[in-house]
Amino acid sequence: MPGAKYAHEWAALDVALATEVAERTWAAVEQGRAQEALRLSEARLSLALQAGRMGSFEWTSESNRISLSAMSEEVLGLRPDTPIATSEAFFELVHPEDRDRHQAVFNQAGRTGEDFHSIFRIVRPHDGEVRWIEERGQGNPEPSLGGICLRGVHWDVTEAILTQQQLAGFNKELEQHVARRTHELQASHDLLQSVFDTNLIAMSVQEAVRDDNGAVLDFRLRLVSRELARATGRTDLVGKLYAQEYPGIREVGIFDLAMRTLETGEPQGMEYYYPYEGFDKWFACQFVKLGDGVVATNLDITERKTAEQERMKNLRLLEQAEAVAGLGSWDYELATSTMRWSDGMYQLFGWPLGQAVAPASYLEVVLAEDQARARQLVHRLASGTGDFEEILRLQVGGTVKTVRMKAVVFYDEQGLAVRVLGVDLDISELQRLELDNLHLRLRQQRALFEAVQAAQEAERKRMAESLHNGVGQILYATKLHLDRLYAPLLGTDPTLVAAHREADRLLGEAIRQTRALSHELVPMVLEEFGLAAALHDISTKLSTPQLRLHFLVELDDTPPRSPHRCKWLFTAWPRSWPKTSSGTPTGPPRPAWSWKPCPAGCSCGPKTTALASRRRRPCTTAWAYAAFVTR
Repeated sequence: MPGAKYAHEWAALDVALATEVAERTWAAVEQGRAQEALRLSEARLSLALQAGRMGSFEWTSESNRISLSAMSEEVLGLRPDTPIATSEAFFELVHPEDRDRHQAVFNQAGRTGEDFHSIFRIVRPHDGEVRWIEERGQGNPEPSLGGICLRGVHWDVTEAILTQQQLAGFNKELEQHVARRTHELQASHDLLQSVFDTNLIAMSVQEAVRDDNGAVLDFRLRLVSRELARATGRTDLVGKLYAQEYPGIREVGIFDLAMRTLETGEPQGMEYYYPYEGFDKWFACQFVKLGDGVVATNLDITERKTAEQERMKNLRLLEQAEAVAGLGSWDYELATSTMRWSDGMYQLFGWPLGQAVAPASYLEVVLAEDQARARQLVHRLASGTGDFEEILRLQVGGTVKTVRMKAVVFYDEQGLAVRVLGVDLDISELQRLELDNLHLRLRQQRALFEAVQAAQEAERKRMAESLHNGVGQILYATKLHLDRLYAPLLGTDPTLVAAHREADRLLGEAIRQTRALSHELVPMVLEEFGLAAALHDISTKLSTPQLRLHFLVELDDTPPRSPHRCKWLFTAWPRSWPKTSSGTPTGPPRPAWSWKPCPAGCSCGPKTTALASRRRRPCTTAWAYAAFVTR
């Protein structure tokens, strides 16, 4: 009926049919969705594979068939005319060295259905280039196919492998370099420790200790040498604070020196006396910056400083001695031809201190008379031919100085002369004193001689008086008594007459000889009548029948023009008597008289000796000229 409402009654078959249609419709809708999702997923996978240049493959164990994507053909370098359909054909692409290994991995996954991963090399067919391929796959059982299905992807990892190999090479080189550097550092450390332990210099490595603001508070000892441990008597210094252990370093300035080294980076050093912590020694220190610290060295120089002080003391004494004694010392190095003078040498020569000098400097001031000896001396000095001692006269300003030089040559181990050391002594005053002393001794000797001579003359006078007044008078009285003797027999006996005459003659001769001896002891003629009478008396006494002497005496107070102030008369007697042509002697030899200059010992000449002064008086009193005539 139109407009009427009613309920349709569904039969069971209708309900079942509707349900089936609905389920199938829903399944078709779901399948369409799934297919769309699969399509999208495959599109994304394909895009991802293309973006990563990765190829895909699928292999079934039942049929041993393998299918490759288009990208796989590009990755594997396949030619269009050489498709890959089986696993054996695929394994032919693998490099022979990697083929067995990769095939074992692939077959293991094909048997078990496990996931697999392999990296291997291939030889691309179209160009023969060797490329590295990385492959990952997953195995799934396929009941419908009756076997295992392997699906996976592979891609070219040649650049990554080469990079890894290069990186591995770099790592190996780095490891070798690190190992080498480690070895070198260890060797350096061992060498440094060896140097530290074997060096005679106390050394330490110190690190700066800073506060929160970066200010240096102290230095921590990081490494100490064995010598430092020995010198300090401490083996626990490593890790200690330097200034805390030895606060005296702040007092002597060592801490400030280390700070200056740390701040400027420039090495610093000093010599200092350290009287703290029981040391009481001289040290020489050096600081060198090392990172945020310093390397410190300390050397005990107490012995050298003591020697220097002693040397300076001796030098001052030498300078004082040179100033007092007029002495100078010098040093000449043969290798460098360098000559050095002491202050005393400059004072001796009257030259300013520091003026350049050489061996030839002596030639500039030596007197002309000593030039030849000076040149020989300079040659010996410059060549170092041996020790020498010489006296030179130098013209220093307006004064002539007499200088005694003495030099000693020093030789090296090969016996070659290397240095000449010498001293110059001004002996001008010494010579003057010696001359004054000589004159004094001569005057004393002359006074002594005159005293002795006066005593001798007095004794001779006494003896002469005794002979003349004693013996002479007795002889004379004897002769008078003999003459007065009256003996009548004397005229009758010829023998007695002859004896009387002979006795009278002998007494007269004795009286004459006594008087002559008395006159010889005391030359009364010279003393009472002068030189002329004495010379005439001598000529009379010396005259013989063969030789007549005649003296012409002229006295004058003016000395002659001869270089010498007097002349002596010399006599030369022949060794044998003169003979005739037949060899018969003609008589006794006659003396040969000759005038010769006054000897050097004469007091009137340029030189005077004590011997001459003792023998005769100066000739300047009178001048006598005698002419001897031989007849």
